[in-house]
Amino acid sequence: VVTDAQQDNELRDIEKGVPEKIIIEGERAVIRYSVKERTRAPFFLQKGAAGWMFDFKTMAEVIRMNHRNKWHFCQRDHHYMFGFNDWYFDKNGFPHSRVNR
Repeated sequence: VVTDAQQDNELRDIEKGVPEKIIIEGERAVIRYSVKERTRAPFFLQKGAAGWMFDFKTMAEVIRMNHRNKWHFCQRDHHYMFGFNDWYFDKNGFPHSRVNR
């Protein structure tokens, strides 16, 4: 259960950051921040009859935060990997840019 206060705090944090990319593929979308902003996890959205909606189920299943509040994937076989084709992930699931490799 997520409280209204938690949602308000999350919205304020989201408003502080500027997404690096919004990638849409069919009925799915990824909103992601720079790979350097590891405390800002990506968002997954799915388009439904009411419009774009967060896919909280998938985000909860595949995104984890470590003790430093930095995100990583605990699994990478999901429908939103199209949004990360220009990144690679280390053995622990942390993202890295292919450009700086």
